Amino acid sequence: MWARKRLRESRRGQALIELPFAFLLLIVFVVGAVEFARLFHIYNTLQTAAGMGARYVASRSYSRDTDDLKKTRQLITYGRYETPGQPIGPEDKKLLPGMPTPNDRRNDPLQIQIVAERADGDTPRRNKPPTFVTVRINYRIKPFYQAILPIGGDTFQIQPEVTLRYIQPN
Repeated sequence: MWARKRLRESRRGQALIELPFAFLLLIVFVVGAVEFARLFHIYNTLQTAAGMGARYVASRSYSRDTDDLKKTRQLITYGRYETPGQPIGPEDKKLLPGMPTPNDRRNDPLQIQIVAERADGDTPRRNKPPTFVTVRINYRIKPFYQAILPIGGDTFQIQPEVTLRYIQPN
């Protein structure tokens, strides 16, 4: 009888030792799943923004005008661009939190590249518009788990890209 009681007590002690290890594994799994879901959400949001920017650039008459590049950047950052009646102000919500304003280039984690290319390899000009327009976004993001555990690299690179056929406006 004493042997059974002693065996039961030792099993309780074993469970007490195993519980922290099980919780540690569970916490690591949950944090990894949340981080993956967050990065997936950011990638999908940036992919949609790159698509909006590519559609904007592909449907305009071809020029290397800085106003068009500014509007494309605003479209990718805010989901809309500035018009004479509706300027973009501080109350406008960005597509992703932590994205810099289009005018803030200091320590900018968001880089937008617009590439116009012709199928024949020639350089696009006003009389020879491009065949394809590509919008590439490079976004550096800090993982949130680094606030708890400083492991891994500094940032993740998220790089969505959208290529569309250029539509010559009439």
